[in-house]
Amino acid sequence: MDEIRDELDQQPVKLSDEELLSLVRHNVRRRILLTVGGEGRINASSLKQKLGISTGSLYYNLRQLTPLIAQDRKRVYYLTDDGKRVYRILTEQTEDAVSLQRGEGFLSKLGNIVFPVWLYAPIYESKVVASVLGGLSLFVLLFVLIAGRHNIFLLNITRMNRISILDILLETVFTILLSYLILTLISIIMSGRVRNISFLWSQFKAGGARGFAREQMKFISTLLVSFLPLGLLPGINIIDRIFTLGILESGGIIFRDAVLVLSQTITVILLGAAVAYGKKVRWQTGLAVALAYFYLSHGLGLFLR
Repeated sequence: MDEIRDELDQQPVKLSDEELLSLVRHNVRRRILLTVGGEGRINASSLKQKLGISTGSLYYNLRQLTPLIAQDRKRVYYLTDDGKRVYRILTEQTEDAVSLQRGEGFLSKLGNIVFPVWLYAPIYESKVVASVLGGLSLFVLLFVLIAGRHNIFLLNITRMNRISILDILLETVFTILLSYLILTLISIIMSGRVRNISFLWSQFKAGGARGFAREQMKFISTLLVSFLPLGLLPGINIIDRIFTLGILESGGIIFRDAVLVLSQTITVILLGAAVAYGKKVRWQTGLAVALAYFYLSHGLGLFLR
């Protein structure tokens, strides 16, 4: 492992240490890189067939490998110069690569369970899907919050005595935008990219302002989808009022807190996947970013209460 780290440090690859080591450790990405490098040029369907993985997993991991694998106008994948350097390192370090592959098994399987890659892959593959799914998620969330008489601030959900549609709309939009800024900042810090500003700047110049804006809008769309579970408590409140079931009254504060914890837990998991997919970091880092966001949200909620 140290031998691979030393060789990577000697290569002029403009990637952070974490991204390179994530590539070396991750079984699926390593197989993708080795397959593309071995074939020279290969399309997505052939690559999927050779690897025997799902479409969502393929596109998710190809996105993580963007600096190392490129796609031409015919949608055929090939290794970039940086990709060829890493490919050479992997093929030369056979014994270390095998030992890393064995160690990755459990984490790779756990990541596949935690990460709903099938949910976010379509958003990043199509601008139409990103726009429609993001807009629909925002509409559903606003409808449930208004009808259920609740508002949100980050991950905090509070009940409103008086309904103000404008206030709920503004607070929800503010929550999404603030969450975008917080998650982006924490992901940069935790991934170590704050020490590699030149790489971030080169990525921005390569994609252009328009490409950068598209990527951010897609990330915001994934956040909107991730916040949908927060509508669980307001949704139960709607059903409770319509059918006069008395669920919330009979269950009391314990039931409300249990529902709130469940909805926040699901949201944190989805946010972790969204960060990992959108910010191209390991799933462990994405989950750590989401947990840091959760604690920050809880702290701000207590402070502002």
